[in-house]
Amino acid sequence: MENIKAQLKLLNGTTLDCYTKESSTPDPKRNVIIYIARMPDEDHYIIEDATYGNQTTIHKSLISDNHLELKEGYFLAPQSLAHTWFEDFHKARIKKQQKQESLLFINNILNFYAHKDLIYSDSRYFLIPLPDSLTSGMAYLGEIPLTLGMLLELWDTEPATIDSHSDCDGKVLIIYFAGSPLSGSHAWSGICSKCNKRIKGHKEHFPSLWVPVGTYAKLYSNYLHYAHATVQELVEKLANN
Repeated sequence: MENIKAQLKLLNGTTLDCYTKESSTPDPKRNVIIYIARMPDEDHYIIEDATYGNQTTIHKSLISDNHLELKEGYFLAPQSLAHTWFEDFHKARIKKQQKQESLLFINNILNFYAHKDLIYSDSRYFLIPLPDSLTSGMAYLGEIPLTLGMLLELWDTEPATIDSHSDCDGKVLIIYFAGSPLSGSHAWSGICSKCNKRIKGHKEHFPSLWVPVGTYAKLYSNYLHYAHATVQELVEKLANN
């Protein structure tokens, strides 16, 4: 049974149960299989992780130094140690996943908005974080972390997050912005709900955008660490409805 840890109250009065998030930190007590691909010389092993097939080179002494037992063509290593050896591959994989997630998010954002009732009904969809590349940020003040549900709720309740598209008289839903609260220099990026084009622009007065969004974000700042679905999982959910 899932562990309910808190309740999140939306602006429309709906109360959502929030769940604990599974830890993504490598478990030092969990062992993973590491294959020995070959020995390029007498002092090194080229090792391969069993999950992704990535290969890297380590010195033979790391086996004995970490008290690992070498078997026939493989050995078991703590997950945390394996994570360190394959860290560059892990970072590259995360970067690729984030790029794919950003594209998937943008391509489906209007579909998400059309099914906002579903997102407003489940904290795991409401709390899906915006991809890093779509996170609003302020010079001197830092990022303004938003989730998918927060973005939809802002569009429903905060007029400053909506702009107009003169080419088609459509409504532009602002997804993120960046700028300086001191100089007022800024830009926002959004999508037109009528023609589905990506639109960029700026407000006449930047505080009219960042102040209400920043104030609103504080309402949910204590809930961002709870469990959430992925963008892919939501896309699949909607496809199967």
